[in-house]
Amino acid sequence: MSKRPFFSVIIPVFNGERYLARCLNSLFANQFHSLEVIVIDDCSTDSTDSILDDYEARYGNLVRLQQIQNSGVACARNRGLERATGEYIVFIDADDYVASNMLSKLEATAKLNPIDLLVYSYAKVDEKGDVVEGIREVNEGTYDLSIESELREAFQSVIGSLIVCNGMFRRAVIEDLRFDLLRNGEDVLFGAKAFCCVRFVSVVDFAPYYYVQRPGSASKVMSSDQVLSAITSICGIATVVMNSTHYLCVKDLLYRKIRGMAFFYCGSLLQSIPVSERGATWGVWFESFEVYFCRLAGCSFTMKKFYEILFLFRSQGLVRLVIFMYGLKLRI
Repeated sequence: MSKRPFFSVIIPVFNGERYLARCLNSLFANQFHSLEVIVIDDCSTDSTDSILDDYEARYGNLVRLQQIQNSGVACARNRGLERATGEYIVFIDADDYVASNMLSKLEATAKLNPIDLLVYSYAKVDEKGDVVEGIREVNEGTYDLSIESELREAFQSVIGSLIVCNGMFRRAVIEDLRFDLLRNGEDVLFGAKAFCCVRFVSVVDFAPYYYVQRPGSASKVMSSDQVLSAITSICGIATVVMNSTHYLCVKDLLYRKIRGMAFFYCGSLLQSIPVSERGATWGVWFESFEVYFCRLAGCSFTMKKFYEILFLFRSQGLVRLVIFMYGLKLRI
């Protein structure tokens, strides 16, 4: 009977001929032996198939799964989760790449303390590898979520910041979780689900992941459907937390998180779609978020109207006015 690998690395790919080799080369450069690499080909129509033939022949620990029909990244990751056998699971997107010491450092960190979830940082780079946004800073800490003060601190650090590709997950704890089949935001929603399942969390100020910003990638070009997916994802985070044992402890923090995502994340997404599509999207946007931090938070009619005006201006791109109004409300 073969020994269970320490890591299962899940990599979904669709038409990755331009970047898949770089991703796999960076991973195998880690020279980490207790490893299975699960690549899920989501019905690519380019030379991805030939590239995978080559890597399968060279590396006996590469597991290749073929989707029957193109179903998107969430479905592909779910297929990888079903196949994974490692003690910990790591996700990598096929157009990104990792540092050559990533796996050894993650393993060393996992062996220092009991860890169910490890969150690390990442750098946004262009296709040449030049840093375009710098390293996303995180607040280091090790947390036992059964302790109220540590739960609150970890919640603020992790929820909304964990996009799965900057996380290491103990498989035994999250093996029943699956990604929601959304076009955008499925990663942060999965991160919230995982957070609500685990006990021991560590956040480290280590950036071994290179998140490539490609013109035309799903994270850059938005449709109204993708924005609505992001809205569904953020509302899903609220629902997951509200249904968890953490809710009473982090209720006030949850509303701040949802509010922040509504103002600054979804507001930015709304500005990335054509003006002609914003009206209908805006209606769903406000209605969804109004439920979570107006109605459920017991906001007065006046406060509700304030948020409605704030959302309206933000969706139309009047950023300075929104910031001024928000600051004024805080002073009041």
